[in-house]
Amino acid sequence: YSINQVSFPSGIYGNLGGKQVETEPTVMQITWAFWMHNYDELPFATKMGMLLSVLPPIVFYFQQITWEVLINCGLVGLQKGEKCMIWGRVDISSLTQSPAGVLWFVAVAKIIFAALLHIIHVRFRMLKLGGQATMKLRANIFTTMLQLSSEAGESFDEGDVCTVLDSETQHAIATVWMEAFQL
Repeated sequence: YSINQVSFPSGIYGNLGGKQVETEPTVMQITWAFWMHNYDELPFATKMGMLLSVLPPIVFYFQQITWEVLINCGLVGLQKGEKCMIWGRVDISSLTQSPAGVLWFVAVAKIIFAALLHIIHVRFRMLKLGGQATMKLRANIFTTMLQLSSEAGESFDEGDVCTVLDSETQHAIATVWMEAFQL
C-alpha cells in the first residue's frame, strides 16, 4: 500500500507501477519537482501562513525607506534645494516640498504600515496553525500508541502517554512548527 500515486518527488521518475521515465532527470528537474511536490502536499492554511510570515520583513524594508525620506528629504535635501528621490528614480518632491510635507508623508506611511502589520498579525492568528498542528500530532501519537504491541506498551507507564499527548506535543508545536513561521 502506498499513499503516493506517483514517485517522489512529484512523479519525476514516473508513476508507481506505471510509466517510467527513460532518461535520468537533471538536478534542476529534481529540485523543481521537489518544490512542486511540497507545494501540492501542503495545506492551504500552511501556504497562507508562509505568505503572511514573509510580509513583515517587506513592510520593515518600506519602513526603512520612510526613515530615508525623513533624513534625506527632510533634513538634508530641503536645505540644498534638491529633488527628493526614492530608489534613485521615484521623485516625491511634490509631497515633500516643506519640512511639514516630509513629516506628513512619514506619519501617514507609519500609520499605514502599523495598520498593515496589525492586519497581517490578525490574519495569521486566524489561520490557527498551532491548534491544527497540535490536533494532528496528538492524533498521530494516539494512533501510534494504539498500534504498540503489548510488550512495547508495558514499557510505558499509564501516565506517560497522557503527558506526551498534552505537554510534549504542545512544546513540540510551539518550539518547532510555529517557530518555522518566524523570520
